[in-house]
Amino acid sequence: MVPGRDLKKVNPELRETMECPGDQIAIKIPAASEAALHGILMNPACTRDHVLMILKRRPLPESVIKRISESGRWFANHKVRTGLVNHPSTETGLGMGLLRFLFWRDLARVAGNPQIKPRIRRKAEQILVVRSDKITLGERISLARMAPRNLILHLRKEVDPAVVRSLLDNSRVTEKDVVAIVNHSKTPIVLQCVGEHHQWGQRYSVRMALLGNRSIPIQIALRILPSLPLGDVEGLARNSRTRRVVRVAARRLLAEGTGKPRRKRRPANRSER
Repeated sequence: MVPGRDLKKVNPELRETMECPGDQIAIKIPAASEAALHGILMNPACTRDHVLMILKRRPLPESVIKRISESGRWFANHKVRTGLVNHPSTETGLGMGLLRFLFWRDLARVAGNPQIKPRIRRKAEQILVVRSDKITLGERISLARMAPRNLILHLRKEVDPAVVRSLLDNSRVTEKDVVAIVNHSKTPIVLQCVGEHHQWGQRYSVRMALLGNRSIPIQIALRILPSLPLGDVEGLARNSRTRRVVRVAARRLLAEGTGKPRRKRRPANRSER
């Protein structure tokens, strides 16, 4: 049952918080009962910051969530709407309906919030994908660094090097994502960003994907080749689909006898020696 004006006379907790001075409201919120929370929300001295404090409580009665969402006073506030969407107690339909009011940065946080309902997270990702092509370059750079999984799949086709650099620093990006970026890119500067990245530029599968891309900058190829086992260098030297300058550099390495030696297979037991 949602406390209302008729309960003011019979519920002392609601009456107390509804009439308490504004400087006492914040003190009462952490331990307030459901009725007391309704009283706070009905208190003329209640401010946006008080509502945000209430939305930080876990869990929160559905009746309190409903009162906040149905109050024009609070619903009009962007931070309150964002707090409602990010609360685990918010009903799926309400949360999904609120997403259209959020900015891209808030949507990214919603999409990455494991505490809220999966349908709300997925819807936030879908909206982000649609909006990502319409935001400024600076916003795309920031978004790439915090993008959720579905948006990462969309951003793997990005051609702007600044966005790619930001995406490579995203903690949700996997080695498979980086290989896909390399395989699909025809932009040398993007490949250079990957090859020079402190983490991904050292991964074997990424380096081999770079060398297999005909748009690879020669300076990146020359940096990678000497670090490969001789067997891989030999394969690149013979592969007609590899960029010609890479094949020539690979043959030169073989002629000079440089590069990593083949790794010898360790015998499984004495009988194999």
